[in-house]
Amino acid sequence: MSSEPNWLKFFEDRERRYADFYLEFAQQNARRDPEAYNNLEGESGNLLKSADWLAEQNKAKDILKLAAALWQQSDFLRTRGFLQRGLPLLEQARQAAHELGDLRAEFIWLEALADTHYSIGNSALTPPLYEQALTLAEDIDESQFKAQAYLGMGRLQMDMGHLEQAAIWLKQALREYRQSQDYKGEITTLTALGNLLSLQNDSDGAVAYLEQGLPLAQAKQDRYGEVALRFALGYVGTATQNWSMAIRHYEPVIEMARGIGDRFLEVRGLHNLGEAWLELGNVQQAVKLLEEALVRQETLDDVLTKAFTHFYLAKTYYILNDLDKSLAQLRQVYIFRQIPIVVDMAAEAAWIEAECYLKQNNTISARTALQDVLNLATDDMVNIRQAAKSLLRSIES
Repeated sequence: MSSEPNWLKFFEDRERRYADFYLEFAQQNARRDPEAYNNLEGESGNLLKSADWLAEQNKAKDILKLAAALWQQSDFLRTRGFLQRGLPLLEQARQAAHELGDLRAEFIWLEALADTHYSIGNSALTPPLYEQALTLAEDIDESQFKAQAYLGMGRLQMDMGHLEQAAIWLKQALREYRQSQDYKGEITTLTALGNLLSLQNDSDGAVAYLEQGLPLAQAKQDRYGEVALRFALGYVGTATQNWSMAIRHYEPVIEMARGIGDRFLEVRGLHNLGEAWLELGNVQQAVKLLEEALVRQETLDDVLTKAFTHFYLAKTYYILNDLDKSLAQLRQVYIFRQIPIVVDMAAEAAWIEAECYLKQNNTISARTALQDVLNLATDDMVNIRQAAKSLLRSIES
């Protein structure tokens, strides 16, 4: 008999103990408070590595336990802006639920996957996921699941610009949530309805929906729901260009988000507040807030907010005539231009880049930037295309 150690068994046992430890660690910190979030963030790499091992070993039940701890019970992946990194875990949880034949769990993770793709702007992947979730919810035929599916379809239609259809889905979701007395779902849907009416320039209607949710969130001591509602009230101001209203609501959102450890909303609040001050002409205050947002979002993988923060910082530096800093921020915007929602902004970024180069008397680089404007600008961006062509002719003459 060989006396050689069984290295394969040794490494398998080590990986199993490793996964068991981090599953227990996640469950011990599966709560919604800053201390738990800091603990989970410190071990986030190991936690997601454990999920990969559990998936490789077909440990379906343990994958669902880990996903529940990091997503449902703690909301850690969203609050710390780890949405992109969390996608594989959500896919693993969906697959695990399917393998176990648990339709309810499969719906939960399918919907979570759709919501995450929606949040990070993966517009091509979002529609089929929400449609699959709706089909599954109708098969389950329970109010809670139907409400969640209707909410998802409402978000999808809103994202696609089908605002009237979005309203129909969201109002159906609200009825179902109220019927099942799911107050968290009700608050989420009221928030979505407020955002929808903001897009329709109906600020009074938007505020009416959001103010229905505030007393409910306060009565249930749901600080997370209250922050989301107040953030949406700030968005009403942004969408309707009522910048004073936006500032009035975003300022408390930032402090409340910090209090509950929600870095995702804190960073978005800082960015939106900076944008509002820029629109009101207070460039110094805008720079201060946007620079703080840039620092705070360093650990996040919220690429949309990062792209927009770089863009607005470039605008503020340009206004302050700090052209080198403006150009540095514009280069960062181009990293994200493969994201559909960033395309329009990338064209504007190229225009600002051209103006920076012209101020520096660098006509060669300005010409290249103006050509980028023409390449990036969509057909409906008539004004910027005409301006770029006119400036190109001026340079070449």
